[in-house]
Amino acid sequence: MNRIDRPAFPVRQGENLFAEVQQFTGIKGWWKELVGSAIRVEEENGNSKRTLYLDKKSLIQKLLITGNEDHTAFKGLENVARVHELLIRTLNPVKGKPILVETVQKVFNQFRKQKVLDNLQDAETQAQAIETIDARLEKIKLKNRNVKVLDYDVDTLKQQLQPGDLIIKKIHEENHNSIVTAQKVQHFFLSGNKEREGMHYSHVAMYVGDGKIAEAAWPSGNKDEIRIIGLEDKRFALPEEGDLKRNEYLVVRMKDQDLAKRAVKVIKKIATELNPNEGDALPADQVTTAKYSIKLAAKSLLFDRSFGLYAKYRYMKQYHDMKNGVPMDFMKPQSFFCSYLIAYCLQVAEAKTVLPKLMDKEDRPAQGYTSFGTALYRGIWARIKTWQNLYQLDKEVKIQLNAKRTSPQVFRNFVVNNPDMFEEKFLISRTKEASQNVAVQA
Repeated sequence: MNRIDRPAFPVRQGENLFAEVQQFTGIKGWWKELVGSAIRVEEENGNSKRTLYLDKKSLIQKLLITGNEDHTAFKGLENVARVHELLIRTLNPVKGKPILVETVQKVFNQFRKQKVLDNLQDAETQAQAIETIDARLEKIKLKNRNVKVLDYDVDTLKQQLQPGDLIIKKIHEENHNSIVTAQKVQHFFLSGNKEREGMHYSHVAMYVGDGKIAEAAWPSGNKDEIRIIGLEDKRFALPEEGDLKRNEYLVVRMKDQDLAKRAVKVIKKIATELNPNEGDALPADQVTTAKYSIKLAAKSLLFDRSFGLYAKYRYMKQYHDMKNGVPMDFMKPQSFFCSYLIAYCLQVAEAKTVLPKLMDKEDRPAQGYTSFGTALYRGIWARIKTWQNLYQLDKEVKIQLNAKRTSPQVFRNFVVNNPDMFEEKFLISRTKEASQNVAVQA
C-alpha cells in the first residue's frame, strides 16, 4: 500500500505508550531478566530507587505501534533478535551502567515521530522495517551523546579537529576484521563497565595539527609503521566509493588541553613524517625508526584494563625511556601497536606533571659506562621508585592504563568510563547524514 493510499494513523505520545509496557517486579522480574525476556530499569523518586523489569516484546510493540500492525513488515518484529539488540544499544550503550526509566521514556518520545512511523508504514519487508529502526535509533544514540556527524572532507576536518584529538576507527559490524574477531572473544572476559560495541573499534590515532595524524600502522611492505601522514592520505582517508560502510572514525577530545598538547609533542618525537600516498615504494631513508609489534598487539588481547604493579613500573620507566628522541625498551628501541602508542604518549605527557610532585626534580637513574649498564640502572630505578610511590601513583595518575597491554577495545572502554577526562565530539562517516550547523572552531 503506497503512502498516498493508506489511511493516516495518529501518532500516540511516547509517555502514554510507555505506561502500557508490561512491567514486573521482584523475583519474577529478576527471573525474566535472567532468561533474557526483560530489561531491568531504575526509577528514581527523590532519594529512593525502585527496580522495574520491562518485558522486551511489549516494549518493542509499544515503541513501534501505529494502528496498522497487520502490515506484513510489522509481523514478528518484537521477536527479532536484531531489533532487541538495536534497542538495548540505544538504551544502555555501556554495559554495566544502570538504565533509568527517564531514559526509556526519552527514547520513546525521540523515536515516535510522524516521519519515522511513515517510513515504517512504507516498508514492504521486515528487513526494510529493521533498516528504518536501525537508522532512527542510531541517530537518537548520537544525539543523546551530543556527537556531531561529519563527512570525510579534509578542509572541514582541519577546521574542526584540534591537536591531541584521538581518532578511533570503528569497523562496520557486517565486515570482517581480524582484530575485531579477536576482540569479540576478549569482550566476553573484560570486567567492569564496557561499551557494547567496543569490540568493533580496531585502531587509535592522534591528530597532531596541520591536517596530519600520527599512528602505529599494521606493518606492510613499505615498513612505514609509526608514522605521521596527512588526512588526505589514501592510507587513512575514508574511501569515496565502494564499501562506504566499512569504516567510521570517532573523534574524542581530551578536556585537559595542556595534556593533549604535551602528548602531541611526545608522539611527534616517536613517529616519522611521511610523504603522502607513497604506496609500497617508500624510500629506504623514510623507513620509520619505531616499529610496530604484532606480537605485542596480540598479547594485548589477553588482558583487561589494569593499573597494577607492572603498569605502575612501566609508567615510571617511560618517564626516562627517551634516548635522542627514541623511546627505549632496555637496550633496543621500543616497539608499539596503535593503542599502546597513544596510551604511552598520554602517560609520558601526564608524567611530566605528576612525577615531579612525587620526587625530587633531579631524581633520575644513574648512567652506566655502557648502554647495557644504563638500561640496567633505568630498570632498577623504576622498580625502586614504583614501590616508594605505590599509593601516590594511584592518587595522582589519571591515565590509569597498562599501556603495553591496552587493546583498542580496552582503550575505548577507558574513554567511555572517564567522561571527566574525555569528550566525544564527532563521528566521521560516509554513510550517515552530516549534522547541520556544526560550529567551526577558531
